Amino acid sequence: MAKKQTGSLRSVKTILATGRQAALLGQNRTHHRLLETVRELLPDNFRSHCISAQQMENTLLVHADTSTWATKLRFQIPGILPALQRQPDLHTLDRCDIRILPKQLLGQTTQSLTRHIDDITAQQIRELACVISDENLRKRWLKIAENTPTLVEQKDSSFND
Repeated sequence: MAKKQTGSLRSVKTILATGRQAALLGQNRTHHRLLETVRELLPDNFRSHCISAQQMENTLLVHADTSTWATKLRFQIPGILPALQRQPDLHTLDRCDIRILPKQLLGQTTQSLTRHIDDITAQQIRELACVISDENLRKRWLKIAENTPTLVEQKDSSFND
């Protein structure tokens, strides 16, 4: 039985480049660029907790992953707002709102931000790092080993589950 011809075939690239999808992809790229710009201006330890950034007229809307980091970001944003205003597309910004992105919207991001390795694994990684001659590789392994919660953090996280 012959297959019925459904008309011309369009590539996924063509479909995504037209209509509503193109607008959504463009908006996503804009938000991602703004998020990267904001993260670059923040201290290193704040960057992974800044989840989203959007410009809504003259307001910068920044989402943090927890209420604690939202509070900390509220103290950082006034210091970076002048640098953001110097960007051609952001010169109209005159205020910033910090909000918490609900965990159900974070999905996998929440899991990756809160995942820790146990003490035994961390110690094995440190021992492995000691015998690696490549300095950059050794530093990366040691950074992985640092992602170990203290006993207090382990107890606290059990109450959050």
